[in-house]
Amino acid sequence: MDVGQWWQYLFPFAALCALAVLWGLRRIAGRGPLTALLFFGGTLVPALGFFDVYPFRFSFVADHFQYLASLGLIALFAGVGSTLLARLGPRAQWCGPVAGLVVLAPLAVLTWQQGHIYKDRETLWRTTIARNPTCWMAYSNLGLELRRQGNLDEALAHAQAALRLKPDYAEHHGNLGIIRADLGQLDEAIRHYRAALAVDPRHAPSHNNLGTALYRQGQSEQACEHYRRALELEPRYPDAHVNLGVALARQRQFDEAIEHYRAALRINPYHLNAHASLGNVLAATGQVDEALEEYRTVLRSNPNSAVTRVNLGQLLARLGRLEEALEQFREVVRIQPADANMHCAVGALLEKLGRADEAVAAYRNALRVAPDHTQARALLEAALGKQETPQRP
Repeated sequence: MDVGQWWQYLFPFAALCALAVLWGLRRIAGRGPLTALLFFGGTLVPALGFFDVYPFRFSFVADHFQYLASLGLIALFAGVGSTLLARLGPRAQWCGPVAGLVVLAPLAVLTWQQGHIYKDRETLWRTTIARNPTCWMAYSNLGLELRRQGNLDEALAHAQAALRLKPDYAEHHGNLGIIRADLGQLDEAIRHYRAALAVDPRHAPSHNNLGTALYRQGQSEQACEHYRRALELEPRYPDAHVNLGVALARQRQFDEAIEHYRAALRINPYHLNAHASLGNVLAATGQVDEALEEYRTVLRSNPNSAVTRVNLGQLLARLGRLEEALEQFREVVRIQPADANMHCAVGALLEKLGRADEAVAAYRNALRVAPDHTQARALLEAALGKQETPQRP
């Protein structure tokens, strides 16, 4: 056994000696010091290595474990200070507030300085990396936060750093796959998802994400295999149910797709993608009323879902409810004013409603946002031509 291993035993030995001394002095010093030390040690027992707890996956050291445990020592020192002040008599009453100020003032300053680290997640993880450059968890979390912000290039760099520090962690490969997929690098994404599954074949998110990448490449059947595997490993996985439903709908297996959408909604009734996807399949299978309700459920929670408004508008137009369809398309234009196609869709509906002047204005709006939009120009010319054609008596 080397010197470093011997040092590890000095700490528990010193703690046992302190307990023995305080036990021996309990009649002289009272039971307060012994109680404070037992409270401190007892509260820390779950984090002392006798039990395997979840945070040990990331670090065997974490100062926040001692926050609650320190109450025992704080109470001891507060009690000792109060007793000493009482013995000094009334003339020393000012000593208590002064002592409190001397202790609390620097603590308040240090807390204020430390508080800046926690103003947002990005600052927290960047500070952690600056102070501990080998903390793979901080690199991983910073990468995910930067991805959420849309900063994909920097997110990729931090995810790669996390993988270098801990290459045997499936989630690091999985996170890299997600970022690569966001960048449109599907082959690289698939490689990372497969690497994650090589590390942990039971990693359900990687099966789900691999399925999505394969689906985007047009490999629907292979995608379904991975979605089903994800659900075998984690039956209550709503995203996998929705993704499998989408892939099955692509293969026109509508009944099974509907089952998976409904399964996702039983797990999470507020899963908007499940409601929207279910609405699409219900519309495709002629279950119009239910489809309309699913779309409206999405819009009640997310009024700015342009895709859902487009789908709802198209369904309403199919039903001949043109005014309602027009309302939905105009909302899409409000949400996405630079979408020339939607300006054209508004114009087409206005023409069907006999509102030619408004249709022309809609086509001109399309050309304002996209001057080279050939469809908008053709529709505008056709609409103007109808206006110039003399009407027969």
